[in-house]
Amino acid sequence: MELCTREEARKSFLAAMDCFAYARNNAMLKISEYHDPRSSFYAVAAALWLVGFGFALMPLEAYEAESFLLAVLCVGACVICVLAMASLSALRRAIVSTWIVWLALGFWALAGLSVALSEIPFVSFIYFCFLSVFPLSAFLVAACGGSSALLKPLGYGAAAVFGGLALSCLAQYFFMSEMLFYGVVSWPLANPNSLAGLLSLGFFAAMGWMLALSGRGQSNVALVLAALLAAAILTTGSRGAMVAMIPALGVFLWGVRAHLGRHKRCLGALVGACILAFVAMGALSPLGAKSPASIIETTLSGAQSALWNRPAIWASALEIFREHVWSGTGIGTFFLYYPEVRSVDDPSTAGLMVHSDPLQFAVEMGAFAPIVFYSFILMAIWMSVRALKKLPLDDVRRVYILTPFCALMALVIHAHITFHFHVLSILMVAGALLGFWFLQVSAALHGCIQENEEPYCNPCIRWALAFPVVGVLAIFSQFQASEILVSRAQNGLMVGAGEAYANKINRAGRLSYNQNARALVAATHLPLGIVQLNAPLMPRDDLQALEGQLRSLLDRAERTNPRLAQIYFARAEMAATIQPFLAGQDLVHGRYDVAEELRKALALDPLHLGSRMKLADLFLRRRRNEEALEILGPGLNWRYKTQRPRLFLEKTYGLARQLERDDIAEKAAIEFARYFPQEKLSGMDGENE
Repeated sequence: MELCTREEARKSFLAAMDCFAYARNNAMLKISEYHDPRSSFYAVAAALWLVGFGFALMPLEAYEAESFLLAVLCVGACVICVLAMASLSALRRAIVSTWIVWLALGFWALAGLSVALSEIPFVSFIYFCFLSVFPLSAFLVAACGGSSALLKPLGYGAAAVFGGLALSCLAQYFFMSEMLFYGVVSWPLANPNSLAGLLSLGFFAAMGWMLALSGRGQSNVALVLAALLAAAILTTGSRGAMVAMIPALGVFLWGVRAHLGRHKRCLGALVGACILAFVAMGALSPLGAKSPASIIETTLSGAQSALWNRPAIWASALEIFREHVWSGTGIGTFFLYYPEVRSVDDPSTAGLMVHSDPLQFAVEMGAFAPIVFYSFILMAIWMSVRALKKLPLDDVRRVYILTPFCALMALVIHAHITFHFHVLSILMVAGALLGFWFLQVSAALHGCIQENEEPYCNPCIRWALAFPVVGVLAIFSQFQASEILVSRAQNGLMVGAGEAYANKINRAGRLSYNQNARALVAATHLPLGIVQLNAPLMPRDDLQALEGQLRSLLDRAERTNPRLAQIYFARAEMAATIQPFLAGQDLVHGRYDVAEELRKALALDPLHLGSRMKLADLFLRRRRNEEALEILGPGLNWRYKTQRPRLFLEKTYGLARQLERDDIAEKAAIEFARYFPQEKLSGMDGENE
């Protein structure tokens, strides 16, 4: 009797739950009659993307690492919002619908595989997340199915940001010459070519906006925006961006030729505004600013072109590629391999990028990466041609297709001599344009339109798609926070914050799961400093324990990043400081050769002045002055962008004069004058000033 009562109670409970679920579903359906929750989620996604784009511009140089972290997190949050509400048919089209999507996923998979094969997975993983904002931005636009709830706020917000950027460029050029980068505008980005590439994307979008609208009001707004962006591109002085825009603009105007007649006044006004800006920059350019006319003259004369250094970088990159043909070095690691093969014909660049994105893809991700990259481009051209053939000449959808296509065309052309696909803000905008292009081409070819699918169904599929995004963002946040803590700790150490330094470095190590080699090396600085001051007074057991601790840290750092010159420099300092006070039997793992460790550091990075100076001092203490000069002399071949090498130049000059090596002394004097034009070396003759 009792069992029957329990069974009836269970059935009653289940019936009550069914009634509750039925009532809840009815209530949600009634609510959805008055309010579609997708629009709210899409509006939030658009706002997050715009906030992330603001961070991606990295306007504050001191907080670039923090801006990078926040930008990636914003893009990830956008994707989760879209996954929560996008119709499943739109998700299927955005993920596995056509060959071009499979090619995009293949390229992304190659980037992920390069992380697994990299010698420095910590660095490669961070750069993989960096690159991922491009496909993720494309996905969030494509997956919305053309919803105006996402596209409208995204478009208007981006237009406002680009308008502000253009006004900022003009203000810097005419009124804030102290902010110019060798006479041209680069802020908020670090490179004028990157800024020009970003502005060119906005210029094509403004042109498409102007031609697609029939209303005079918005067309005039788009005209003003296009004129401002064209003038802003001139302030950057980027010849590559302007040359790349010519064929892309030609294809665009030819493809939308049926729309030009209705907007001939706007086009005439735009051409007039560009001519006026060109003349004004020549006539009113302040002292120190380069006018477009002077840049053209310099280009035609063939003098002082940054392109002359490109072949040296490309040759060194090919040398790296030949050693890692199939696996690559790992995405984002070129800057760690380049110093070892750097040519003396490239004295001026920072050595961070190949200055040719397809070549850098090959170096870092292997030979298949550029093949997939160009296959994707060819597929995009083929799909665009097919779509345009299906549309009448006066169909506005031609403008929708050609606007992102030509913007990306100019970007890709320019990327062959620069590094657009390694600039976060460009990746975000280019990804959004690619997603919009995919929507329009799919609609023209397959008649794909947004479907009114119930957004509450199949939550498991949505969670399955969102879970890896959340997991990757969590790991990335820890790794990037580790990098931020290391940088802050090192900056704090300069002002004497020793206790805070140790705490930050320890947290950086924990956050990276001891995969951050910079944190591991930084953890040796305080113990080394203590030993250097107190080694003669320290008990032998303490010295031996400290030596073992330092060995462990540096060995672990070498396993996580064997390309970091600071590891071998720190090991040489440890050996020079501790080994003289310990007998051979107290060194459990044997002795380190100080000179050998310093040579390893210099082989990996010839610009590592600490190793060069310490190795030269080692020979000087042994009275081997000629060998010391042989170590110091080659250091004059490089430009030191992150430091002012006063002590190095003074020592090299003095030793060269002592050994009567006038050629080296003269070269040291010239380099000193380059870094310190208002000073002169001690003992320098007037003829060498």
